[in-house]
Amino acid sequence: MSISQKRLAETLGVSVATVSRVLNGKENVSPETRARVESLLRDSQYSPDLLARSLKTRRTHTIGILVPDITEVFFGAVIKSAVRFLETAGYDTLLCDSDENIRRERAYLDSLAGKRVEGILIASLGGECDDVRGTFGKTIGCGIPIVQIDNYVTTDCGAVLIENRRAGAMGIRHLYERGCRNIAVIAGSTREYTGRERLAGCREEAAKLGLELRVREGDFKERSGYDAMRSLLGEQPRPDAVFIHSSKMSYGAVAALRDAGLRYPDDLLVLTFDIRDVYGTCQPTLSSVVQPEAKIGALAAENLLAALDGEPARTVFLEPELLLRESC
Repeated sequence: MSISQKRLAETLGVSVATVSRVLNGKENVSPETRARVESLLRDSQYSPDLLARSLKTRRTHTIGILVPDITEVFFGAVIKSAVRFLETAGYDTLLCDSDENIRRERAYLDSLAGKRVEGILIASLGGECDDVRGTFGKTIGCGIPIVQIDNYVTTDCGAVLIENRRAGAMGIRHLYERGCRNIAVIAGSTREYTGRERLAGCREEAAKLGLELRVREGDFKERSGYDAMRSLLGEQPRPDAVFIHSSKMSYGAVAALRDAGLRYPDDLLVLTFDIRDVYGTCQPTLSSVVQPEAKIGALAAENLLAALDGEPARTVFLEPELLLRESC
């Protein structure tokens, strides 16, 4: 069982203030005394009363992270990077998964505020019809800064995300340069910023190239990708390429191809989104537009800590990357 600072001080014959200065990394302690205090701290397995400290300092050194689906590889990579950055800066994290439910997201925002987190990183579910501005405003009004990742729903707080419109255009341009003229797009929900921007980029680039796109809108999940691909395969002429705007929709679409007895790239080219597949489990391997997940996580955490220091909210747009493999 951990002992108190008072008992530590009595054992060493020093003041409680001296023990406290060592614990808080203060400089005005002699090297010999610091070494004695640190040695006893290790031997006694001292653990500070974090609740008491937070009540005294009015700081918790805790950051909330709220995502819609923790099983998404993209979110996992972003979270890992953000947590590493925050840990280095001396912050703990509370991770919440809204499970694609806007009511849960709002409840978690209230809960995190109640737990007195100092800031929040969020991939919101909010769309253009949702009162996210009011929800975020309530949290920010409590003195808790917010930084958005993935879905950009309000200018009231900072954000770190890719140039989604650029990503859409990049995909169409690549398929065109591969000789495709009958290109289909399986887009994510256009209620969300990410879905709207990626599809807008596709349409703008197609217009420049004189192409007419065939578009199916999904919800970023496997089943919608499967159904959209089945629908496209039932049309004549069949597309010669399909650009799919999320990893889970891509897996669903590939399953639909297989069930139809077709193969990529033999029967049509396939370009995906957010699939790195470093172990090559998908065969043939899938080309993909990918995001710099580690950079997004670290920059979002850095942005949030800057906001805690009183700096204005920043929105940072990063470049997507085209990861070319066998599918197109």
